[in-house]
Amino acid sequence: MLKNRMFYGVKLILAMMLAIPILWTGNATRAAADSSGVNTNLSGWVTSGDAGTLLNNADGKLLTSTGNFFALSTTAADNFTYEADVTIRQFQGGGALVFRSNNSGWGSYMLQIDPVGGRIRLKDANGDRELGVYSVSLAANTTYHLKVKAGGSALQVYWGSNASPVINVNDTAYSGGYLGLQVWNSSMLFQNIIMTPESTTPNTPTVNTNLSGWVTSGDAGTLTNSADGKLLTSGGNFFALSTTTANEFTYESDVTIRQFQGKAALVFRSNNSGWGSYMLQIDPVGSRIRLKDANGDRELGVYSVSLAANTTYHMKVRAVGSTLQVYWGNNATPVINVNDTAYTGGYLGVQVWNSSMLFQNIIMTPESTTPTPTPTPTPTPPVNTNLSGWVTSGDVGTSTNSAGGMLLTSGGNFFALSTTTANNFTYEADVTIRQFQGKGALVFRSNNSGWGSYMLQIDPAGNRIRLKDANGDRELGVYSVSLAANTAYHMKVRAVGSTIQVYWGNNANPVISANDTAYNGGYLGLQVWNSSMSFQNIIMTPDSTTPDTPPVNTNLSGWVNSNLKGWTSRGEWTLNLNVVKGVGSANAEATIIADSVASDFVFVGDVTVDSGAPQAVAGLMFRSDREGANGYILRIRPSDHTVTLLKKHGDTETVIQSKSGIPLATGNKHHIEITAEGSKLTVYVDGYSAEKIVAQDADFLSGYAGMTVTNGAAYFQDVYLTPYSNYYTELYRPQYHFTDARGWASDPNGLVYFEGEYHLFHQDGGQWAHAISTDLLHWKQMPLALTWNNLGHIWSGSIVADLTNASGLFEDSGGKGLIAYYTSHHPTKPNGNQKIGAAYSKDKGRTWVYYGDDAIVPNPGGINGDWDFRDPKVVRDDVNNRWIMVVSGGDHIRFYTSTDLLHWTWTDNFGYSQYIRGGVWECPDLFQLAVDGNVNNKKWVLMISTGGNPNTQGSSSEYFIGQITAEGKFVNDNLPGKVLLTDFGKENYASMSFYNMPDNRRITMGWMSNWDYPFSFPTEGWKGQLTIPRELSLKTVNGNVILAQNPISELSSLRGTDFSVNNVSVTPQSGNILGTVNGKAYEIDVELQLPNSGAATEFGFRLREGGGQKTIVGYRSTDNKMFIDRSASGRTDFTTNFTTLHEAVVQPVNGVVRMHILVDESSIEVFGNDGAVVFSDIILPNSSSSGMSFYASGGTVVVKSLHVYSLKNTWRS
Repeated sequence: MLKNRMFYGVKLILAMMLAIPILWTGNATRAAADSSGVNTNLSGWVTSGDAGTLLNNADGKLLTSTGNFFALSTTAADNFTYEADVTIRQFQGGGALVFRSNNSGWGSYMLQIDPVGGRIRLKDANGDRELGVYSVSLAANTTYHLKVKAGGSALQVYWGSNASPVINVNDTAYSGGYLGLQVWNSSMLFQNIIMTPESTTPNTPTVNTNLSGWVTSGDAGTLTNSADGKLLTSGGNFFALSTTTANEFTYESDVTIRQFQGKAALVFRSNNSGWGSYMLQIDPVGSRIRLKDANGDRELGVYSVSLAANTTYHMKVRAVGSTLQVYWGNNATPVINVNDTAYTGGYLGVQVWNSSMLFQNIIMTPESTTPTPTPTPTPTPPVNTNLSGWVTSGDVGTSTNSAGGMLLTSGGNFFALSTTTANNFTYEADVTIRQFQGKGALVFRSNNSGWGSYMLQIDPAGNRIRLKDANGDRELGVYSVSLAANTAYHMKVRAVGSTIQVYWGNNANPVISANDTAYNGGYLGLQVWNSSMSFQNIIMTPDSTTPDTPPVNTNLSGWVNSNLKGWTSRGEWTLNLNVVKGVGSANAEATIIADSVASDFVFVGDVTVDSGAPQAVAGLMFRSDREGANGYILRIRPSDHTVTLLKKHGDTETVIQSKSGIPLATGNKHHIEITAEGSKLTVYVDGYSAEKIVAQDADFLSGYAGMTVTNGAAYFQDVYLTPYSNYYTELYRPQYHFTDARGWASDPNGLVYFEGEYHLFHQDGGQWAHAISTDLLHWKQMPLALTWNNLGHIWSGSIVADLTNASGLFEDSGGKGLIAYYTSHHPTKPNGNQKIGAAYSKDKGRTWVYYGDDAIVPNPGGINGDWDFRDPKVVRDDVNNRWIMVVSGGDHIRFYTSTDLLHWTWTDNFGYSQYIRGGVWECPDLFQLAVDGNVNNKKWVLMISTGGNPNTQGSSSEYFIGQITAEGKFVNDNLPGKVLLTDFGKENYASMSFYNMPDNRRITMGWMSNWDYPFSFPTEGWKGQLTIPRELSLKTVNGNVILAQNPISELSSLRGTDFSVNNVSVTPQSGNILGTVNGKAYEIDVELQLPNSGAATEFGFRLREGGGQKTIVGYRSTDNKMFIDRSASGRTDFTTNFTTLHEAVVQPVNGVVRMHILVDESSIEVFGNDGAVVFSDIILPNSSSSGMSFYASGGTVVVKSLHVYSLKNTWRS
């Protein structure tokens, strides 16, 4: 996830491939084989698939692999006899003749020889669909003759010297294609490999089209060419794009609906992914054709039509300039006629989503004699700019370059930042509003995230432009303008020193003038929020009147990530790589103090003592005077591993409390957190709980804050002071769920318990953020743990505790440590060239070292492979004395094993085909649990999350129960198609369990979001929360083994007041038994009895009630369904995909239904019947909605036992 699941505008490519090298000592080759001595009339042999070898000699072609390994010729045929002599060199696995194949081998027929099964088998390689089987007697090192005759739909298989076919079937999946060979987990020798055409009919599939250079991309799918046309089939989004480009043209095709579901489209004026394009869709279920912008699914026009399966329809579109005209059937006049300027030219192609469609007579006719641009494999659309090195970041969004400019589209905050930096300059661009909503901006003097910058915003709904500081949305100036959609406006800003002037349109005089010193220089770029904007003529002109060198002075506001302003200093303070560096002498302390006064607060910062000054002392000063002569100081001294809290009265310093033995080191970043509440002062350094400082002192009750260095140099970063009244009290901020103080929290990563501490890592902008706890409830946040490296972004993964030094990495750290496995995603390579990297920590997770110079498990597609390959989870398998790694392959999970945690062997792929019910498979977890507590009956559980898909109403999560064999293969206890949902709500994604838990408990946490609206929740200053920690177990319910989830027992320590009710009957006429109870963060534990007669048809709770708002947690006895109804829960307008009713069957146990409900400021989690069914949902009520009630309809329900506990705030207690 996308990792934030972080799509970065990249569409995930799901390749239906099977396996990768047994040992990662090399990559699969793709080179022509030497056919010397092999008797064959096929040519142009190329190998592909998993690691394997192809040896050619006088004996034949010897194929050897422990995975799936292909040797495909470039010879293609439709109707033929294909035969070979096959010698079994290893009596295991299988070998095959491959025919009518696509260029991967997976869209083909295979005639297999199966030594262990004693049979030959004809099958469709796509999905392993069996067409026929014939039993034979086989032996090692014996030669057998295989032959298949393919004529039209008839397939006949001959064995040995049999004159009659032993298998005779009819099938139409493939009508022509390549011929070749394959082995799986075996070694087979092929000789006398001969193809004899069946007739003189030309053997080239005849698709009538004048487009060329077709290439497939997108989700897993197949493209089959035949005399009938191009047949595209996929369960996701699958493209076939030609390399033909055009600007003005008529584009048409005959389309036959093979599966009456999903959609298909003519794609035109496209970028090379298909997602920056126009699409003319045919929608069978909706009985319509639809013209749209593929980027954001922006609808341009719709026309209703009557459609049927296996019927052919003619679709045509004419594109001239901004005019787009759609024709249907024999209509001479357009049925859709629109004007749009999003795309002016590009590639042409076809597409399907969740369907099978046949395209024929695919013709593009240029509109004039104007030459069509010469096709190039990777065009660079003309964006006029002198900025370079563009990189996107922030929320999910897309950046598309075309002749119209750089088009940025997002439902959140999305940045495109260049690597061009400047201090004094004029910066300008033409901005076209594509969606009349949200905002767009020129970003300048920025840090590398975009949030430490100035922004010149254009605000369509507000009809204004606005100059602001992005950090805190501090407004510097506003100018009213009249704005309209699809209109271009010229914006310009001049920044010289502290003077910032904004120009609008043709105005020669500035419309906004401001003086501000927050930022002196930085990157330039663009941004959109909840909108689509096109930027063109993006030009920066250096201002020659002022030197372009950052001034070194005492005003450092803006050069450090901090919310403190107005710095004054003594000593030497300079900017160094976006970090403030302070230098103080042994006799003169260097201090830098901000100008804001605070009394009670939380003050944090990251401090690094220069490794070249080992005796240096550095820290944070608070409640001081303006000069730093009086106040409190928290100092760290790496030389003697000491942290000291002291107070300073002029030249007199008094130690309040000191802690030693903390593993401080020069060159390492150390995180300081100071909480000041009246006279109580609490200090954490690097999250160490045992070494925290808690002191009482009332000498200084308010004052300024800043930084200090003595006897050397130190660096300061991410320095923030938050008034205590504002700390974790923002609207929607959870009181006891995990959220990041000011960053982004998405996929949980690397959950691990190690030496008395729980470590929680999570995604934050393609990096791993870090927090530490001793009780799973109170978390101390740390600096970023794993940041972008030379391999790219650091996407999701896991951590193991190497307790026996199996890796050999921890000889000098007590023989144990932590190893992280992460997804490397390079934003400039195809689909990120996803691969698995490793890092390790020798100091309890405080600092990390990347292992090696490359991945430990590379992308199975090769050195620049574009396969989906991410989210590694590593677990211990004690029975087999090994570790197991599971990795997402998009539509399957790959299994690996290792005995040393560094070298991994592929063992299995699980998934594909009938297992796929929605979006891309991601974030697997794997663990073993005892069934019903019986340690002699353990089963393995494989959990996955699935990406956003209409079939599952967005993203979802599910699990499989089974066994893992000694060979490392997962065997599912249930048949494909049986879905076991992890959660019946809509906000529990990428859940991960802790490694190395005490008492062998299995505890998990998940990201409370959905890929239909991953970062759209309307929170300010923070994004994303995690579920409460949950304990997992396997239990038998109605004869079925299921995964149960329950809140961890530690949560009971947060309980405050207890409101209880016992053995009370409730009817529709009863009063509200909860009328005296209210709250916004609480726990409900209830048992509800249905009487034998006169039972209520529905009953439940109305929670977070008030002002017309309520969230209903209820139960219907008419269909035995528990449900959450959040339709009136509060804000639901931030996305159109926010579903509101979630339900699941929960059978009463002896007439009793149990609910365990956890409510927080912006979430609700429900555990039905001891965790047999779970709901996790976000709710966004007003802060004043704190009431609750219990109701019954249609009869009576008995409240056997009810407890409502208030829950304490874990962030402020």
